Formats: sequence, C-alpha cells, structure tokens
Amino acid sequence: MFKQAWLLAKINLKADFSSKERLVSPFLFSLITLILFAFAFGMQGKDAAAKLLVAQSFLTLFFTLQLVFARSFEFDFEDGFFDLVRARRVNPISIFCGKALAVFCFCFMICIPLNLFASVMLGVDDVAQATLNLSLLIALALVGLIPLGMLLALITSGTGNRHILYPLLYFPLTTPALLSGVQSGLELMTTKQGQFGPWLNLLVVFDVIYITLGIVLFIEFLSPKNSN
Repeated sequence: MFKQAWLLAKINLKADFSSKERLVSPFLFSLITLILFAFAFGMQGKDAAAKLLVAQSFLTLFFTLQLVFARSFEFDFEDGFFDLVRARRVNPISIFCGKALAVFCFCFMICIPLNLFASVMLGVDDVAQATLNLSLLIALALVGLIPLGMLLALITSGTGNRHILYPLLYFPLTTPALLSGVQSGLELMTTKQGQFGPWLNLLVVFDVIYITLGIVLFIEFLSPKNSN
C-alpha cells in the first residue's frame, strides 16, 4: 500500500510541476497577497507583526489550497483514471494517500518560502524561529484540510456548476480547522512561553475527523456500484 501511494504521489507531483500554470498561479497569487499586506500595514510592533504574520500565512494557505483543489481531479476524470483503478482493484486508500501526499508536498513547498518572505517583510523578531514554528503548524493544518478539500473536489467534479458549488462547500467547512490553526499560531507567536495551547488539541481533533471522513467517502466513491 505504501509503495503504491508513493508511486501515485510522484506521478501527481510530476504532473503538477510539468504545468507552469498550476505552479505559478497559486504562488503568484499568494505572493501578491503578502506584498499587499506588507505595504498596507507597514512595520508593526512585535506582537502586531506576529499576529499579522499568522493571519497572512493562513490566508495564503487557504487560497493556495483552493486553487490547487479546483483542478486536482481534472486530468483523472479526462483520462478515465478512476475507471482504470476500479478495473484493476487498486487499493483506494493508496490512491487517497498518494493524492493527499502530492498535494501536501506541493502546497508546503509554496507556503514555506512565502512565510519566510512575509517574516522578513514584517520585521518579525527571530525570522528563522518564526518560520519554523509556522511551518510545523501549517503542516498540521494541511493534514486536515487536504482530505476535506480532496473530498469536496471529488464530489463536485462531476457537476456542471462545480466552480460555484465547490466554494460554497469549501469555505464554511474549512472554517473550524482554519480558526483552530490561527488561534494556535497566535498562542505560539505571542505568548511569552511560546507554547501551543488548547486550540492545538482542537485542530488535531478536526484533522482526525477530516481524515476519517475523507478516506471512508473516497472508498465509497471508488466502489464498483459507483462506476456508472
């Protein structure tokens, strides 16, 4: 199972990086958002800069994921990928984990350099530590947001109004995880102890819920009875 998941992740990453549009669009969108924030607010005090950094980081993460998920299953449906894996009885969990791993690596490689750039632009104290802390927090948030986004993208891909339906589902359902991530970031960046608080536990709970629902419903989607 792990070998299949890793192979599928490499195939998806190769497809993502082979298309300049798929790579450049979310990166430039996030970069412009950070620049606008930096020029609008300018240099702030230590606490204000830390709070603004957390807000920027999760805002760019949110829209980067939306752009990635909007086209994540286009090629799969066009090439008849799901019909092929049903016929060959490939483990659905391997497919789910491979796709999720590819999205995780893609988004993480975009968000981390942007967080470093934002830390420098905002004049945050100890840029390296701030980037490391947020990187760990973003990785944890991605663990929950990716299964949910994949599931919604898969459900709406077969509908004619998916460009309208997907945001209507994606925005409210991701709010609990995003709020938990933002509050955890604020606790980490602004408290004197620099430690996570109870919001981190809530984020982990949402991660478990989203992963469980994502896997269960993905398996149901790939079941033979849904082949038509």
